[in-house]
Amino acid sequence: MFISGSNDQGIPHWRHLDPWLKENCVAAGFSYSGATTSSLSLQCVQNSSISMFTDSIQGGVLCLLCETVANMAGALCTPEDHTVVGQSLNCNYLKKAQGVVTATATPVNIGKKVVVVTVSVSDSAGETVALATFTGSIRRATLV
Repeated sequence: MFISGSNDQGIPHWRHLDPWLKENCVAAGFSYSGATTSSLSLQCVQNSSISMFTDSIQGGVLCLLCETVANMAGALCTPEDHTVVGQSLNCNYLKKAQGVVTATATPVNIGKKVVVVTVSVSDSAGETVALATFTGSIRRATLV
């Protein structure tokens, strides 16, 4: 499924993906945690800057995690000279997110102009804490 930055087995390599983690994502504690031929995962470790006033990871941080991993997974399904621009993100919080959470993005529809990706966020016990659906527009990349 992934066509950009993949090895011979079609699995994206972390060296290709790490530059995509922007400064705000690194500050939030996001890191690349793995990939298969059909999914991509990022992890987030709870810290005081993302769980202020609560004992759980804030919902906005979970949204950022979901959108980041979904956008990366979507971009990996497009040709090298294209990019994915987010159009919508719907995130459902199912339970308190604490400790280390892993967001796994799976592209479910890759069209000529639109990509749809589902994201499942689970805690270290393997329980699902959030589910998201991301829709992105596929566009020709322009160099700035």
